[in-house]
Formats: sequence, structure tokens, C-alpha cells
Amino acid sequence: MTKVWVVLGASLTVVLSLGAPGFAHLFDVSDTARAEFVWFLRWMSVVSLLGSGPTLCASALRGFGFARQGLMLTLVSSFTEVALVAWLGLGTGLGINSLPVAAAVCALAGTSAGLWLMRRAGLWRPGQRAPWRREVLGHVRSVGVPVGATLGLISFYSLALLWVLGPYGEATVAGFSTASSVQSLILMPGIVLGSATAIIFNQLRGAGAYASLGVTYRGGIVLSFAVFAAIAVVTFFARDAIAQVMTGDTDAAAVASEYLGVVALTYAVQGPVLVALTLLEHIGGGRLAVLLNAVYFGGNVVVGGWVCAASDSPHGMYWTVAVFNMVGANVLVAAGAFVNKQVRRSTLAEAAPL
Repeated sequence: MTKVWVVLGASLTVVLSLGAPGFAHLFDVSDTARAEFVWFLRWMSVVSLLGSGPTLCASALRGFGFARQGLMLTLVSSFTEVALVAWLGLGTGLGINSLPVAAAVCALAGTSAGLWLMRRAGLWRPGQRAPWRREVLGHVRSVGVPVGATLGLISFYSLALLWVLGPYGEATVAGFSTASSVQSLILMPGIVLGSATAIIFNQLRGAGAYASLGVTYRGGIVLSFAVFAAIAVVTFFARDAIAQVMTGDTDAAAVASEYLGVVALTYAVQGPVLVALTLLEHIGGGRLAVLLNAVYFGGNVVVGGWVCAASDSPHGMYWTVAVFNMVGANVLVAAGAFVNKQVRRSTLAEAAPL
């Protein structure tokens, strides 16, 4: 997987580096900030290559049943990077330059910690050969491509929303970007819970315990409802404080708080939906997950853009996102139907005579 990422990651880095001036033009970056924008995009794309280390280690730990160690590696790396950015950006005056520095430091430290955890778990040892395995490409096609397509949709979705909100001023764009960063952190437990549920699901399927698959799916969704209900309520009531902590710009903080005020409570539904989509991506339902994501993100951009134009206000986008988050509950039904289909198919295959 590391070899695959080196090829894909290097290709993406080249595309982003060469296309940085084009992105600056697309988002109408001012002349005074254009050079800094291009520099930042190019360096972050290079540094992101290093981020594959802790990510692959955490994935391996989760996949082999060491979910707690994988979760700790992911959470510690993420929070350490945030803390380091805060210290470098505010304490040393590096500002935006602190982001690539912190990302590089945490990537190298996270890789070292990940290899140590893998060695402790017996999954890796120094000098161990890593020959090419053809089945890697099969995993990339069945799981990696759907997950990558989903992340690509999210990236284009974020770019499209910024493009829609661009005419409403720099404070609106900065505030929405701040709220999006908070939202990414808030929704992270959904990816973790979805991955953990998928691991248990696949282990049960491998053991032939098909009767437990439906119970596992329902258990993961119910647990996620409890987790995200608490997260949604806390985010809603603490939105002003969260916005002020995330940005020192008063206008941007006000926009971020407004967005969270409209959307925060819908995280109680969006979180479980993310769990279901993550599960689908890992149990063979990648095409369905990509289709559902495409409908959600595409609908948000098209409908949100129309509502913003009709109301001449960015709040139209906020309310569109909130409504689509609630409508997204239909994903739980679709995922449940897919799981039931998997159970029936597996049961029939087990019962078929040799």
C-alpha cells in the first residue's frame, strides 16, 4: 500500500504544485495574497505525502484487530498537530507557515509511533521484507477507489461551496472555512466508528456468523446516534466559544458561529449516516456509497447555490446543508437493505451443496 501511495501521492503533489496558480485564479485570490497562497498549497501538498505513514500504520492496526491502538494513534496525531499549530502560529508568530511545519513534524513522529505500535503488536519487525503482492490492487479497486472517490467528492464539494460563497466577501469565506475545519474534527468519530463496525462485520462474515451481521450494523448505528447526539448539543451551545478559539478574526468567527448555529444539531443524524457510508465502503458497497455521496454533495451545491442566489444571502447555503443532513437519514435505510442482502447471499452460499 505504501508503494501504491508513493505513486499516487507523488502524482497528486505534482498536479497541485503545477496547478497552484490556476487555483489562485479560480478563487480570485487577491494579488497581495497570491504568492503566499501558491507557496502554501505547494508545500502542504508535499508535506501531505509524509502523512501516509501514520495513516497506514493506524489502518493496519485496526485491520488486524488492534482498533484501540489505531484509534489512539490517529487521535493523538491529530490533536498534537492542532496543538503544535497553535503554539507555532500564536506563540512564535509563524502564522500560516506553522501548518506545513506542524504537519511534517507530526507525520514523522506519528510514523515512528505507528511502527513502534505495530512492532509491539507483532505486525512488523525491522528488516522485514515487503515484496509486491498482486492482491493489493484488488483491495485498491474494491475499497480504495470508493473511499478515494468519496474523499474526492468531498474536496470538490468544499471547493464548490467556497466558489458559491465567494461573492459574499472574505469574512464569509474565512468563516465558512473555519466552520468546515471544526466540522471535519467533529465528524471524525463517525469515520472511526464506521471503520470499527466494518472490521467486526468482516470478521463475523469470515467466521460464517452471518446471523450476527444485522445486529452488528444496528449496534454500530445506535452507538453512533448516542455519541453524535451529545456532540451535536455541545457544539450548538458552545458554537460562539468554538468559533472564537478557531479564528482571531471577529467577522470570520461570527460567520462560523452562524453556520454552526444552523447546522450543529443535524450532526446527530449526519454522524450515523457517515458511519453507515464508511461501513458500506469497507464491505463491498463502495459503488452505493459513492452514488449516495454524489447525490448528497451534488444536491447541496446545486440547491444551495440556487437558494443563495434567490435569497442573495449565504444563509441559504447553511440551511440547505442542514436540510440535506436530515434528508441523509435515508442512507441508513439503504445501508440496512444492503446489509440484509449480504446476509441473505452469504447464508444461501453457505447452505449450497458442494
